[in-house]
Amino acid sequence: MSAAKRALLRAVRAWCDGRGPAPQLLRTCDACGEERWRPLDRRHGNAAIDAHLGHERRADLALRDGAGRVRLIVQLEGGSRLPNRAASDAHAPVIVLAGPDVVAEPLRWRPLRERGLPRWRCRCALARPLPVDDAFSLRVLGCPLNLRREDTAGASVIHDCARCGFFVGIGYADAERRRVSLYCAFGKTTRPRIGPAPSPRLPPSLPLAVADATST
Repeated sequence: MSAAKRALLRAVRAWCDGRGPAPQLLRTCDACGEERWRPLDRRHGNAAIDAHLGHERRADLALRDGAGRVRLIVQLEGGSRLPNRAASDAHAPVIVLAGPDVVAEPLRWRPLRERGLPRWRCRCALARPLPVDDAFSLRVLGCPLNLRREDTAGASVIHDCARCGFFVGIGYADAERRRVSLYCAFGKTTRPRIGPAPSPRLPPSLPLAVADATST
């Protein structure tokens, strides 16, 4: 067993046994491009190293749910000699991790490649655009909090929005980059949430099994 696979096994086993934190997967918002670390779903904590996927295909690591269905396949690049590793799967997402990165940080999974992962959006999924005046004076129009009570027409992006907990970002509102919009997360929106819902927390006393197959 390679050093990368041993590090992966220790991290996943500690997580499944309730002795350590969950590994985190680096995700990129498909709307704004923001990157954020997302913990693995606790419901998919049945892990198998050098797993058999059927049809003679193998995985360096497979995460399954309580019913035994494969929910995530992890392959190592530069840290495994396992033959017949699946590059894609019709029933589960596949991510490829660099072996040296796993050895250095076994709890931080930065995919080199990924296939089949559900789309994920950060808090921008709850944001609504507010126009910024055409004079580019960085005054946002229609602030829902009315932070500048003496100026009911808007708020200062620098002095007000940058310090506001509902501020998401600012960007161009059109392809020609002539108009600017500010994105504010205040209030509810009718836009649907994209990506998996947060998983419920399970009590740490429930054991989650790890199957350690014979390594190749």
